[in-house]
Amino acid sequence: MEEWRDGVMDMSSSNHSSRLFGLFRLPTLQHSITPFLRSSSGVTLVELLVVIVIIATIAGILTPVIIRALERADIAKAQQEMATIVSAIQAYFREYGYMPVGDTNGHPDHTYVGKWGNLNDDPLRQSRIMNILRGVDATYNPRRIVFLEIPESSSTGVASIRTIDSEAMRTYTLSEVFFLDPWSNPYLIVVDSDFDNTIGGFARDGGTIQGALGAPIAAMIRSLSPTGNGSFPGVRVGVMSAGPNPGSTNSFMMSWAL
Repeated sequence: MEEWRDGVMDMSSSNHSSRLFGLFRLPTLQHSITPFLRSSSGVTLVELLVVIVIIATIAGILTPVIIRALERADIAKAQQEMATIVSAIQAYFREYGYMPVGDTNGHPDHTYVGKWGNLNDDPLRQSRIMNILRGVDATYNPRRIVFLEIPESSSTGVASIRTIDSEAMRTYTLSEVFFLDPWSNPYLIVVDSDFDNTIGGFARDGGTIQGALGAPIAAMIRSLSPTGNGSFPGVRVGVMSAGPNPGSTNSFMMSWAL
């Protein structure tokens, strides 16, 4: 029962206190409302989208720059390899007094290429020069001097030059011993095999260059020739690469014109 003291209800009783505060107890708020579109990591979806857009924009800007830088690196590598092949052939000539082309010494200059001609062991393939320079061909390198070493990565690949319809004929393996440029196409080599202190005749109409790379390349070589017919007096060894865009005159590289 309630107790009255001096006309006032006594509230000191615990029973009265609990009943009274029970009447006026405020409900406890549960803070369960999740911030709008906020992930468990505390980053909103809008913020994530902004970051993705920024990354995509940067990638769009940098990708062409990276591609051009890689292409320049490949071009520089090709130029270095071409110079290395020239030096190896010159060293062979100083050692033996003739060119590393076997029994075609004394014959008109010829362009040594990839697997583009006779499907059998074509003696005018680039690999013949490579075997002589590597000391493998003891007939024409009896001292077995290694004038050139070919990196394994530069000996295998599928050529982008499509002069052969057969996919197998465009695929180069380590055992075939071809020296490929960074775009997996064999370097083209011409030497002064007739000993007239000139390389020439390889850019004529219907010749190897025109057949492999097209008439514009052959015409460009002839236009750069001092004689106008594709001959280059004073040059005894030439190495060529189709470059990153075979068939394009802006892509084609010649060791004596770098």
